[in-house]
Amino acid sequence: MNHGTNSKADKHNSPSINISELNIDIAKSASGFRAKYGLKTPDSIQIATAVYNSAQYFLTNDIRLNAVKEIEILVLNELIKV
Repeated sequence: MNHGTNSKADKHNSPSINISELNIDIAKSASGFRAKYGLKTPDSIQIATAVYNSAQYFLTNDIRLNAVKEIEILVLNELIKV
């Protein structure tokens, strides 16, 4: 990935959103989440990336991800009901 000022990541990063490249640590963690919780590969990669980057929470609309205990899962439909 180009890390210059014209990279796609630079255009999408904000103080509250970061774009991360997949690395070996995230991949290993993702495989652990997949095995532990039976997550689909994309879900496990996204969760692993959030945990790796010390995200405070993971926003989703998939209530099945509530099983994950390594990060706070916020389910959009549940938030809207409040």
